[in-house]
Amino acid sequence: VTDKTEGNETDVSEETDSSTINGDSETDEDAYIDIQNPQLESSSQIQPANTSHVSDEEGLRKALNSGDTQVILDRDITLTAPLEIDNKNAIVIDGQSHKLQLNEGAMNKKQNMFVVKRSNGIVVKDVTIEDYYSAGISLYKTTNVFIEGVVLNGQPLTNSSDTRSNVGVDLDGSIAEIRDIESMNHNYGIRVRNESTLMLDGWNEHTNDTNDIDSRITTGQENNVINDNSRNYSEWEVKPGSAYTSTIYKVKKL
Repeated sequence: VTDKTEGNETDVSEETDSSTINGDSETDEDAYIDIQNPQLESSSQIQPANTSHVSDEEGLRKALNSGDTQVILDRDITLTAPLEIDNKNAIVIDGQSHKLQLNEGAMNKKQNMFVVKRSNGIVVKDVTIEDYYSAGISLYKTTNVFIEGVVLNGQPLTNSSDTRSNVGVDLDGSIAEIRDIESMNHNYGIRVRNESTLMLDGWNEHTNDTNDIDSRITTGQENNVINDNSRNYSEWEVKPGSAYTSTIYKVKKL
């Protein structure tokens, strides 16, 4: 069953629209992802004009809505609803090792916890994101995103199918660098689709992710670009389908 939404063809049995909040095989050990050269800025080049220290949900939402702001978390924050950045530039979220989590009443199978769409120059670093069912971070038509040192703690796979987390980071028509993340308890640690570009750096860890990376090519689309500077992943399996073909990558075992 498919649901065609803006910029997406979505399998409603397992996906939500990334543009909205509500939304075994042998392998060659040397089969690294092809090295290519997407044009990404360095995260250090993103220098917001303003700085905002936040310690509660109200302050966090206000800072994100302003744009052009470095947002520093001074404590763990429990949210009553998912977060969204829409059509903003130059936002840096520095978690300082704190947590962002949804309260139990706000959790919904079809909700993405943190949606960034139609934006440019977004950094999310040193924060733990947890208590979500669909996607932890969802990027829709967004460029120059840097996700660094983030922990994405999904719902354990031992839970029922209604409560397991689907995706850690979802790239939908976006350009992003992912570095030194910890992803756990997802169907897909990282999902790449709709002609996205992904750069991998540092050492990313996956624990209890059924698929570490899923790169999906819908019929008629160009390939996603994946640049594995870390040389940490290898191709595991190709899964042809009627609507799209998935290529699964897993972290190489040392």
